[in-house]
Amino acid sequence: MLRADDGGASANPFVMQFQADLLTMPVEVPEMVEITALGAAQLAGLTVGFWDSQDQVAAQRRVGQRYEPRIPPEEMDRLYAGWQRATERARNWETPG
Repeated sequence: MLRADDGGASANPFVMQFQADLLTMPVEVPEMVEITALGAAQLAGLTVGFWDSQDQVAAQRRVGQRYEPRIPPEEMDRLYAGWQRATERARNWETPG
């Protein structure tokens, strides 16, 4: 499972579903997606002993949305092979010299 914990992309359902399909694994997005300041506060809390362990901090994480892969792995393999062919063609588009 992938945890998409921060940033604008994690707030985009299309991108998160695409990630789940591409990686053929579930993707979890927390309830609160802009959590940079929260992470800094949690590190400070660990440093001063507010929490005893990283496990206590991790237990506070709340899942807002979970995306399950919808595309069968065989189809993703086929699409990935097509992407590889396309990137290889692009690399050889023009030869130097």
